[in-house]
This record gives sequence, C-alpha cells and structure tokens, in this order.
Amino acid sequence: MKKTYILIILLFLIKANIVSAQFKPPRILKHNIPIQIQNLYTLNSTFKESNICISPDGQYIFFMSLRGGQPWSKGRIQNGIKSFDGDIWRAKKANKQWEFPIVLGANINTNDGEDEPNISPDGQNVVFQSWGRNWETTGGPYYQSALTGTQWGTAVGLGGGINQFFNQIALMDSQNRSIILGEKENNYATDGATLSADGKIFIVAVGQYTGKMDLYISRKNDANVWSYPKRLPISTLGNERSPFLAADGKSLYFASDGYGGWGGLDIHKTTLNDDDTCGEVINVGSPFNTWQDDYGLVLIASGDEAYFVREGDIYFANTQNANSELKPNASTLMLTGKIMLKKTKQPTRTNIKIIDASTQKIISETKNDAITGNYAIVIPTNTQQIEIEITKLKHRKETKELQIPILLKGLNKINTDFFLQTDEEYLAEIPKENAASFEEETRLK
Repeated sequence: MKKTYILIILLFLIKANIVSAQFKPPRILKHNIPIQIQNLYTLNSTFKESNICISPDGQYIFFMSLRGGQPWSKGRIQNGIKSFDGDIWRAKKANKQWEFPIVLGANINTNDGEDEPNISPDGQNVVFQSWGRNWETTGGPYYQSALTGTQWGTAVGLGGGINQFFNQIALMDSQNRSIILGEKENNYATDGATLSADGKIFIVAVGQYTGKMDLYISRKNDANVWSYPKRLPISTLGNERSPFLAADGKSLYFASDGYGGWGGLDIHKTTLNDDDTCGEVINVGSPFNTWQDDYGLVLIASGDEAYFVREGDIYFANTQNANSELKPNASTLMLTGKIMLKKTKQPTRTNIKIIDASTQKIISETKNDAITGNYAIVIPTNTQQIEIEITKLKHRKETKELQIPILLKGLNKINTDFFLQTDEEYLAEIPKENAASFEEETRLK
C-alpha cells in the first residue's frame, strides 16, 4: 500500500512538472515612458462603479453604479457595506472634459439591478443586462434600447442563442440546487460583456460570481439571430472576466488569473480570429496590473485613451505614447456626419442605410441623433466602395457614393453631411423648364 501511495505521488509530480514545463507565462508589455493614472472624480461616487464601456471616438461613456438615488432604488447590505441596486449611467465629453453623468431612465433601469452596458458608436443604442423583466421568456438577460431625443425606448431582448444559453444554464443550476439540501441562491452569474462596434459579436464572462468564470462568444447571422455561445479557447482553469472587444473587432482585452502575473486578476490582450480562435495572449503590464485584482480595461479606437476600474472607481490613462502593442491591432473605419433640413439648418432624425456598392448588400442600418443630427457608424474595413442612403418620410431620398481610401492603423473617419428637402422645396429651387419633367417623373413613380 505504501509503495502504491509513493508511486501515485511520483506520477502526480511528474504530471505537474510536464504541465508546468508546457505552460509559458505571457509576455509582459514594457512601456517606454511612465503612464500616469487619473481618477475621474466627475464620474465617480462614494459607491462602486464598474463595467464601463466607451464609444470608439471617446465621446460617450456608460457604466454601472451602485450609488442609487433614484425613485426605483433599493438598498442592500453586501459584505457589511450599504449600497443600492445597480443602475446604468451615461456621460458625454464636451471640450475634452467629461460632463456629470446622468442615469438612464426607467425604461432601462429598475429595482432589479441593471449592469454591463455596451453602446453603439453614436451613443444612440445601448445593450445591457437585466435579470428582471421575466428574462427567461422575454429574450433576456441581455436587452437593447434605442435613444430617441432624450428618451430611451422599450428594452427588447437579444433572444436567439444567447437567451437559449442562459435558460439552459439556469435549468442545470436549478437541478443541481435541488440535489443540495438548503441551496436556494443561484450559482451562476456573469461579470462583464462586450459587443463589437458593428453589433455582430457578443462576448460574455459566465460562471460563479465568487468563483471561476469562462469567456463565451456569440455571433449574429445574416438573419440577425444570435448563435448559441461557445467557450473561447483563451479560457483557462482559472478565472476570466471583464472582456472588451475594441472597435477594430479583433483586439480582445480580458482579465484572468490563469496566466500567472502580479497576483489576482491581471489584464491581458489577444487577437480574436474569424473562426473564434485566438492569437498570442500578452499581459498589458504596469501600471494597469498590480498585486490586486485588475480588470475592466477599455480603449478608444485610436488606442490613445484607456479607462479602467480600480477599487470601485473609474480611472483614465493617456496611452498615446504607450507601447503600441497595447493598442488595437487593426484599422477601424467610422462614418460620421450630421443630417439637417436644408431650409432651416436644423437637425432632423432619419433612417440611414450603408450599402456595399459592389454587392448591393446592406452593411448597416441605423438612425441619427434627433437632437444634434449626428451619426456615427463603424463598418468593415474590407469594404471598397459604399453607398449612404438617407430617407425620411415626406422628404427626398439622399444618396452618396464613397470610395474608401487606404486606411491607417487605429481610427479612420470619413465625414459626410446631408441636407434634406421636401419635394416642394426642391421644386422651388429648380428652373421652371425642369419642374414639369420632375413633376411628371414623380407622378409616374
């Protein structure tokens, strides 16, 4: 028996040494100049802030806060500390400074707690998590809402494979808890989700909130249905949380304690491939990683600004001169502009379609900001020529063709403004000899 016991120990040690020999800790990025960290007091409160997201151009920031102070707020005690249910807050940048954040309305926030916001490039759409709303049957627990003027619309569940995935997890957890006497609380949770700038890739950390989590990915197909999430290969036997997919749709940042490092969770970066495999994993280095748990890093498309959470506060770092490997790997192409009424020069809300000129396939559909008239859309960088189509009821359709230039690494912007007219306004401007033919063409249509 003793010999058998010794043999088992020897086999265990040999296996451990083999695993240890195979494991190579990731490269740690070295930054040539010191990177200064700044607490964003304008955004922070005395309560916890977390799960931040940033628009590709750095003009909008969304985050979760436990500060409460709303009609629906519900107090709670967690680890002996009083706080409130989570709400989603939003802030805009003006003159290079963040304005005071405002809470999203009751169409989004409830007393059940909302979290993990993700915003569209123009700040007009938000995807968020909510475990209320009868999520099992309403397409949750992730929902989308659109901004019209100053009001957020009714939240609609993402549905598809994402909803099926969480329903299956909930069912399995319920069955496991029924076996364990006295086990009443859910043993599954999420801690961070990210949506690509084009709205077609979704990655989420799933597992036990106080235990280990893995990263899962879902993609939206041509029918706008989300696939059943599958585990990403960068997930380890350790703990992975707080994924962030940069605006290029390739650079993936996440926190993990499964790759060694300073201790606790460290922030890492990898490249997401089209087949859901991943490239080399690298540690983003100091000052982002310390002996504490470090997570929640997000960057704007150029990579020159970084935001992250430390000890429940939001911090900022100017990364313009940081190691280039910290920044997104590929180019990001953003179409921007303003849509206004030609006669009054006032902003107007319209429907926007981006069409691939070679295939006539619709790349993206959205609306612009009703108050400012601004729009911002991220499109695939392999597109060579596009058509921008602007439509509004009782107004003439406006279409422009654009040839995409050679793109640089980081954020590439193409600005195109539109000025809409009614048929009557157009007729009043054209020569009388052309008006008759225009009216005949309109009648035949």
